Amino acid sequence: ASRYRNGDEARRALVLGIYLAGMPNTADHVASTFAGCADLEVEQRWIALGGEPADGELGAVTAMTVGEPTPKYALLNRLLAEEDLPGYDFVITTDDDIVLPEGFPDLFLGIQSGVGFDLAQPARTPTSYVDHPIVVQQRGVVARRTRFVEIGPLVSFGREIHDLVFPFDETSAMGWGFENVWAHRLRERGKSQGIIDAVPMDHSIRKPVAHYEWSDANADRERYLASQPHIPLEECVRVLEV
Repeated sequence: ASRYRNGDEARRALVLGIYLAGMPNTADHVASTFAGCADLEVEQRWIALGGEPADGELGAVTAMTVGEPTPKYALLNRLLAEEDLPGYDFVITTDDDIVLPEGFPDLFLGIQSGVGFDLAQPARTPTSYVDHPIVVQQRGVVARRTRFVEIGPLVSFGREIHDLVFPFDETSAMGWGFENVWAHRLRERGKSQGIIDAVPMDHSIRKPVAHYEWSDANADRERYLASQPHIPLEECVRVLEV
């Protein structure tokens, strides 16, 4: 994977994250991993949700503290509203319950650039919680071009599609259904998306849908998709090229 690194090309990345303050999480690890990026200039903005902000390196990049329960994408929109997005080559959104391999940002973003994905996610390790089998790491593969990139736990949006995805539509408070709409918009614009297998993430720290109601998120998804052109899920979860 190292041959896809960005090298001397000057690029900037913005990392936006939310961590559940006072609960077990890996936000400090994620923030430290991105802080160690060698090939790109990285800015980080995190929100401490439901408690006091962290100390140390994570505390230094905590831009906001929110006490009351607030949907993920409403929080991310608050962070986005404070940023000059045209100044960034990548915008990365991340949760607080993943483990990343050493050198992750340089390799992941380097591969995203090298294979031409405007929208990308790392594959999940086989031991991770998985809702969609397509996201599980395929051994021996650098990346797969797909019609599907999951809303989390970590997603990278290239500069060319910022106008297609930002700000997030808060009709779907937890983002369910975004994948279907993103797939349609990217296909219409002739943009590429995919899953990067060479540098996977582990997502086994906290079970999904542990802190919100499945029924509420599903109702939001149905309402959102009823109002937006989209590609059905069964058509999205396809590998187009390895």
